Amino acid sequence: MRFIRQNYKNDISLDDCAEHCGTNVFMLSRSFKQVTGKNFIDYLTESRIEKAKEPLRNSGQKINDIAEQVGYQHSYFNRIFKKHEGVTPSKYRELSRM
Repeated sequence: MRFIRQNYKNDISLDDCAEHCGTNVFMLSRSFKQVTGKNFIDYLTESRIEKAKEPLRNSGQKINDIAEQVGYQHSYFNRIFKKHEGVTPSKYRELSRM
């Protein structure tokens, strides 16, 4: 979890995390799910989305820039954010400012 918090901006994988922790992907995947209740990619996605929310609410940064800051390409960020939050990043920004 610490590895994800420190590296969410980068293109990281379960393999990277397992290597960092000195274990294999199967053991890490199972342990990760037991500890967090989520699989690796869901946890990484949620971490990135949460990191994106603050600048969406409180800055005038371009959404493209925010997407890159949290490790996503712009078009994918829009899709994954909407899937996770139910609204696009721009709509989230608009609603948070009302």
